[in-house]
Amino acid sequence: MKRSPRRLGAALLTTVTVCGLLVAPSAAQAHPVESGSLDLVLNPGAEERSYVVGVDATMLADSSDDRNQIYVQINGSNGDNWSIELGAPYGQELTVGTYTGATRNSFREPGTPGLAFGGNGWGCNTLTGSFVINEITMASPNYLQDLDATFEQYCEGTGEPDTGHIVVHNPPPPPILTLAVTVDPTGTVGSDGSVTLSGTVACNRATDIELYGFTAQQIKGITYEGNLYTSFRCEPGVTAPWQGTAVSNGPYRTGPMEVTANAWGYDSFYFRERYGTTTTKVRITRD
Repeated sequence: MKRSPRRLGAALLTTVTVCGLLVAPSAAQAHPVESGSLDLVLNPGAEERSYVVGVDATMLADSSDDRNQIYVQINGSNGDNWSIELGAPYGQELTVGTYTGATRNSFREPGTPGLAFGGNGWGCNTLTGSFVINEITMASPNYLQDLDATFEQYCEGTGEPDTGHIVVHNPPPPPILTLAVTVDPTGTVGSDGSVTLSGTVACNRATDIELYGFTAQQIKGITYEGNLYTSFRCEPGVTAPWQGTAVSNGPYRTGPMEVTANAWGYDSFYFRERYGTTTTKVRITRD
């Protein structure tokens, strides 16, 4: 299909940054769509194209953390590739309804909805259009669960519009990763003045844990500080034990000590770092 030169070279512009809020995802940073479809009428020529997930296409989708925008990428088994961006006016959540007067999503003005459709080596430098959200469910952060939307887009504001109907269905998302950290009430000090501490981390989803600890003990009016580090795997339903050794700028002794333990894990579904922390008093005894 021959496309007008005014569209050529613009496709890359439609999938880079959406006003700092949403970046077109890579395969490693968006969620595969379980079921969905895309029906298009491309102009000039009113050429019809259709794609069905699991039959002749795959999809990736995400939403912005503030639920203001969504992005869907479609890859056909025939080599076709398309991307669709829909955005409510800034400061508003994208909801069921009709959005008129849309302009190119990456450059829309405040109070204006955003739209961008392109792919297969073309896109619009400027555009006008509208879209209708018939159904939408977003689960923060950045998970598009359901979408049923239609759109029409005029490249450079002229000619016949490209129109489309996009459907996305995904299962409910898992809970956000949570980490609960404990420190055992007692620790031991060795002959070298180092302290061994222990505790647990519980998680609701599997992840690798990096645990950073900070220790402080007052001895004759002087505060001695140290830190510890350990790493391990945490599985849901199983409390993971940890143990680490802290060395300070002076030898630790028996007696009270303040310990802060910070657990770090990566939520691979939501592409976010997660933390758990606790601060407690520990009694240090001789090893």
